[in-house]
Amino acid sequence: MGRRAPPPMPRPSGRPIQRWGRRTGRRPTLDSMSNATEIIPDVAHSDTGDSDGYAHYARSEEILRANVEGGLVTALCGYKFAPVRDPQRFPVCPKCKELVDLANEFG
Repeated sequence: MGRRAPPPMPRPSGRPIQRWGRRTGRRPTLDSMSNATEIIPDVAHSDTGDSDGYAHYARSEEILRANVEGGLVTALCGYKFAPVRDPQRFPVCPKCKELVDLANEFG
């Protein structure tokens, strides 16, 4: 009626697969693993490394395109940057602020 699973395939080396504790009869402990590799969490930094330390103004369409397709955005002041940082953590670029204020003044 029911089919049995085929026997496991032997390893190419011919040696049986060893599981933890088979050889010693006990589980590994933290003390026995003291020479193990240290695991360091990967922390994503918001800084791209080539930053000028300011948040820039740019066209929203260009920022959206860069977020979807990747690439650089050209700010109003002419600075090119990748939109990967949180702009609220940085002061506003004085040149961009001046251009936005000028544009708002003239409508």
